[in-house]
Amino acid sequence: MEGRDATESPLPITLREAVCGSRWGLEAMEMSGLERIRSAIERRLPESPCMRLSGLRPSEVGLGMASFAMPASPWWQLGTGVIAPGTLAFVADAAASGAVLSTLPPATACSPLDLKLNFIRPVKPSPNEITARGRVVHRGRTIAIVYCELSTEGKLVAIANQSVLVLPGRSWDKPVHVADEVPSDAGST
Repeated sequence: MEGRDATESPLPITLREAVCGSRWGLEAMEMSGLERIRSAIERRLPESPCMRLSGLRPSEVGLGMASFAMPASPWWQLGTGVIAPGTLAFVADAAASGAVLSTLPPATACSPLDLKLNFIRPVKPSPNEITARGRVVHRGRTIAIVYCELSTEGKLVAIANQSVLVLPGRSWDKPVHVADEVPSDAGST
């Protein structure tokens, strides 16, 4: 690359700084999902590096619902002056996954399967927050469906739907082998 030393990192200076924050330890898996999110709201659990970098935070939780908020910072804007759509997906995923997590007992893992966003209006950077409120509309044994609304400045800006995989009795400290998840009687009629 012309003008750049080969040893220089391609990352901006802010991303070359030491990572701040940490992941939740295995002791958090001993809590129900509702307890984990309440503990995060009360700052009894550490902020993850991603949450620390973005300013994302849980703001409200109840059984089957969760709200997350994040600053509508100019750092998220595209060259067109609007917040990047992927940023809205980031906040929607947090609220949707949090809503499912709030229904889970201890030592139960969950992970998003898909996320669909319908954008209603562009979001411009402002001193306000982008808020996402997720609500579980279906919770089966292994699949949950969540509806989520995103707003800022009192206006609805996007609607999201997410499917979430639930692994009962499975924490993330053990590897998942799909073959082990198929019931032994799956092929019989």
